[in-house]
Amino acid sequence: MRPKAPLVTLASFLMGYPGATASRPSTISDSSKRSNGYDAVMCGEDGYVDGPVYSFNSDAWNAEDKGFQCLSVINESSPTSAGFDATWHWPISDQSVHSFPHVTFSSNDLPIALDNVYALRLAARWAMSAGTISSAQSSSAPIGVDYDGLRNIKAEANVAFDLFLDQDEDNSKSAINADYEIMVWIGRVGSPYPLGYDSKNSACYTQQLGIFNFTLYLGKNARGTSVYTWVSPTDETIFDEDISPLLQYLWRNELVSADAYLGLVEFGSEAFYSENNVTFSAGDFSMQIWKGGPSVIDLNPIGEHCVKPTSPVGPEADKALLNMQPDAPPPSPTALGSTNPFEAREYEASDGSGPRTTETSSVDSNSSQLRSVPNDVVPTLTLKDCQSSTPRPLSSTSLEIPEGSHQKEPISEKAANYVNSDPESTSGRGVVTTQQKQEADASQPNADPSKETKQKSRNIFKRIYQSFRRTYCPVEEAPLVLPTCPTDAEKHSYLYTNRVPLYIFGIFSFISLGAGMWLFTLCAAPFYWYGVFVGFVNLYLLISYWVGIVGKDWNFEAHKQRVERYPITEETAPTIDIYLPVCAEELEILDNTWRHVVQLDWPASKIKVHVLDDGAKETVRRLAEEYGFNYIVRDDRPRLKKAGNLRWAFTRTSGDFFVIFDADFCPRPDFVKELVVEQLDDAKIAIVQSPQFFRVTDEQTWVEQGAGATQELFYRVVQVNRDRWGASICVGSNAMYRRAALEEVGGTAEIGFSEDVHTGFGAVDRGWKVRYIPLCLATGVCPPTPRSFFSQQMRWARGSTTLLTNGHFWVSNLTFVQKVCYLCGFLYYSAVSIGIFISPVPGILLLWIRPEWFKYYNLAFAIPSIVYGLVVFRFWAKASYGMNVQHVMLIQSYAYLTAIKDRLFGIELLWAASGDAKAHKSHKYRNMRILCWVWMTLVMGGMISAVVWRLLHGFPWYDPIPLIVLNVYNFYVAQRFLFCNW
Repeated sequence: MRPKAPLVTLASFLMGYPGATASRPSTISDSSKRSNGYDAVMCGEDGYVDGPVYSFNSDAWNAEDKGFQCLSVINESSPTSAGFDATWHWPISDQSVHSFPHVTFSSNDLPIALDNVYALRLAARWAMSAGTISSAQSSSAPIGVDYDGLRNIKAEANVAFDLFLDQDEDNSKSAINADYEIMVWIGRVGSPYPLGYDSKNSACYTQQLGIFNFTLYLGKNARGTSVYTWVSPTDETIFDEDISPLLQYLWRNELVSADAYLGLVEFGSEAFYSENNVTFSAGDFSMQIWKGGPSVIDLNPIGEHCVKPTSPVGPEADKALLNMQPDAPPPSPTALGSTNPFEAREYEASDGSGPRTTETSSVDSNSSQLRSVPNDVVPTLTLKDCQSSTPRPLSSTSLEIPEGSHQKEPISEKAANYVNSDPESTSGRGVVTTQQKQEADASQPNADPSKETKQKSRNIFKRIYQSFRRTYCPVEEAPLVLPTCPTDAEKHSYLYTNRVPLYIFGIFSFISLGAGMWLFTLCAAPFYWYGVFVGFVNLYLLISYWVGIVGKDWNFEAHKQRVERYPITEETAPTIDIYLPVCAEELEILDNTWRHVVQLDWPASKIKVHVLDDGAKETVRRLAEEYGFNYIVRDDRPRLKKAGNLRWAFTRTSGDFFVIFDADFCPRPDFVKELVVEQLDDAKIAIVQSPQFFRVTDEQTWVEQGAGATQELFYRVVQVNRDRWGASICVGSNAMYRRAALEEVGGTAEIGFSEDVHTGFGAVDRGWKVRYIPLCLATGVCPPTPRSFFSQQMRWARGSTTLLTNGHFWVSNLTFVQKVCYLCGFLYYSAVSIGIFISPVPGILLLWIRPEWFKYYNLAFAIPSIVYGLVVFRFWAKASYGMNVQHVMLIQSYAYLTAIKDRLFGIELLWAASGDAKAHKSHKYRNMRILCWVWMTLVMGGMISAVVWRLLHGFPWYDPIPLIVLNVYNFYVAQRFLFCNW
């Protein structure tokens, strides 16, 4: 159990209020009395203190009922010693809660989907007393709770964590708008009962937390919110637990939706009734959230007399609460001293219980065991599982919870001193009556719209700041969204290119933009130099559109015939090696990929899986052994990086074909069968390449979303066009290689980067074929940060530039059209890089040098290209093609520029695997950001000065408007690259 800081344990009383003890508000710590008082004191109906870590809310809404409440805040700015005292007196027992003084936890991890919660650890320490300070100190009750004093004044209250959820992220952050409310009661005085305590399905659901079984009650409040209340069998004045088992129990049993978002977490005390003052003190708060999907836990079975609701309980599912067996015994409130429904059945810990340890979702280098994954909690992957396109979010840093960190000290002494109260004095909080529904506005917490508006207005700037930090300067590493294999729909999503309308509009845009650029070039002698760049870009576009026009779609029907022609059986199946090259990737990524690899549909005697570990990690070796994979670590690390790793494995394996999966690519079970038929049908095929498919989801970073969408054009159209001429390039992962085609050269290309492109080129040069099939058979992960994406794109561009600047390429055995196709790739990288500098120049120079030619309608030449990029692609693309694509394409441009510059100046590429700790640490990203800053400053400065100068000299004000709009848009596209340093 983690050490506890001293708790402020007492009492503040209101001066001058009729019926209240007239004494100065004060508190007492465990050792000495605080002399400096409070940071803030809030008395009355509404009070709110917004601190940097915690927010404190008085939340007293029935102040007119001849009662009062004051909330006093201590060390509001401290993350470790903040606390509060709440003193209240509600003498009217009208069967309702009158106030909920509480603290709200702040976290950048909220909202978070329930099935993305690995652990949610909540901690708090509390005390409750009656009367004056001296009466609390002289109490015979255990330290922290004045049971005798509270019983004498017939106090009714609970102590609870309050969580709010909704399937809409914004609604989950509001106690009013959320569809679900989950309460975790860790203490109570008197006999307050939760909603649903008297239902036929009462106490059907239990779940062990620590050494106790918490009991679940299901009900609806007067506002229609579904309320799930977990009740501890005893008071826990010192609470420090991971409550994720309680959350898992709800969504695994389909009581709430697994994709609901947890958006608000509070801790406080619901005040019902008392005959005199009651003081609730709380402190030592903390909340820790670990992402990564559900941890592996044991869930208690549902009681035999219970019937699980057929659908998640929510505003539209009232009948689910009534779907219960008639023989379910409800707990009955009884007289003082008799059995309490919260105590009798649930007090004893379940068999085999004890201090609980949380299983980790990763294994560090010093761990001795890998986590076990029971089939009843994490099912093994089948083809059916690929039909869900929902990814599994996971934090990108390994979660390592020390063994025993969730153990709690025995609290049997506190349980033994638990005293039942007279149920006749209980409030009717647990029973929703017609009268309560009619009085909902007065009896429900946070029901005041004006109070909610105030709270939202206070938090608007915080939300803006947090949004800015998440985009530009995140305080934590970007969460990783682990993929699942493509669904059937995704598998066939690239079959039809729909390129006719795409190319028609593209050619029109090209002609229009080209005409405008040439008119600018020829309008004055000072602009003639611009023709060099215009000619280069036009050459690239001409070749690109020609390859696209003469290309043709892939013949899917012929492929299906080949599948039927070559049925795979134990006897006919060729031998297959699966290469899994890894280098310091996180264990969660590898585990996710390997779960898919073991489900490949191929005769077991004809397939072997080899883990090629260039990181030489013991945890990877143990994971490979658990999966039954062959583990290989080469002796000559790090020679030739990934290529060296693959070549080492090639000489130590013997399959007829081998398949490469990068660490993050999750294949469908039918992956091998779809590719092997192409190999069997043509003995001259060396490589069959399938797309690298990237699913775009809301959980990803803006870089992942944009990067995933940018790949669609290449794999859906470009590769298909090039395949007609046998000029598709090999991209490494998701490809099947014929061993015989590479034996004479010892395996993949002997080069330290982009070995995939060079391997494919070498095979074609030696007379073999590279084929491409547009079936999406494996899903991967895009780089999550601008820096890692920049590094990846720079490496890819370097592969093409190295190939085409090698003299052997021009004298190789490739046909003329094949060389043109390869040349088109090099021209693409060059044209995109040049476009950074040539695009904004014409308008500014024209306004400075030839203002008589500068008109607002000059932009008409560029409008088709703008519409083509922003509108046409949105309708054509299967993926979500939003503004994030424009942001990452700007980063691409500077990455390509870096690759070309390095090649021209002979600078060696320092390649590192994406999982390597040294990856992406060079200064190239920083240098290109500096260049971008310099160039954007020159462009914006040149534009502003030209516009101002011309306007001061009588230039029509409306003519520069298109130029201003275009350059402001360009700056908007560039701003994430300019400001993001992560």
